Amino acid sequence: MRALWIDDKGISELDVAPDWESHSSITWDAFELTDTHDGWTDDVGLFRPDPLIATFSDGRKVALPILVLGRDGEHTIDATMTLAELGGMVTLDRNPATR
Repeated sequence: MRALWIDDKGISELDVAPDWESHSSITWDAFELTDTHDGWTDDVGLFRPDPLIATFSDGRKVALPILVLGRDGEHTIDATMTLAELGGMVTLDRNPATR
């Protein structure tokens, strides 16, 4: 399944298994990114001592890493947005403690 990945290195494209969540040691929490895409983030990421933060164009701050997948109703599907589209929606704050 096509996914987009945001981490401290930037934004990249991944291929993930349909049951990706069951193979991860991270406790994931979903948030609506667009009408057709959800972001999945580390549920305890903001509580880490020095979190890396992504700020979205609506002002929302989310801890990294973030996995972006498409959504069709209740079903997770391939991400259809481009790397450039996602890049236009997010900035990375590599040192949020200084702001």
